[in-house]
Amino acid sequence: MLRRKRPPLQPSPNGRSDTVLGPSTSMRGTLRTEGHLRLEGVFEGRIEAGGNVIVGKEARVIADIIGRDVIVHGAVRGNVTAAGRLDISHTGRVWGDVTADSLAVDEGGLLHGQSVMLREPPPEPLLIEAPAESVKRET
Repeated sequence: MLRRKRPPLQPSPNGRSDTVLGPSTSMRGTLRTEGHLRLEGVFEGRIEAGGNVIVGKEARVIADIIGRDVIVHGAVRGNVTAAGRLDISHTGRVWGDVTADSLAVDEGGLLHGQSVMLREPPPEPLLIEAPAESVKRET
């Protein structure tokens, strides 16, 4: 199996998440942060982060997520928008539409929805038609 080397994620200045929803925590509502967010528990609602969003392996999220880079190791039911890239690991599951500049789904990961790339697509290649040839048939 071929793997491309992925560029590193943009780290927080201190190397840690600014906001953490722990494994024994469940929350409902709208969560907004200018920094990075790590989810290990259960969340339902809407997430808007100026930094990275990491969904831990045991996390269960029913929400639309907006973030810079979004990494999914757990389960997400909702639409995901990543200004940078969206990574779905081998344990990650996403049921919803995704919009990202870059998308990576590891073998074993699940994306059940549509994907839209934020980058401007390259121009379509010009199709060169072969010259018309006369075909002689023997009678």
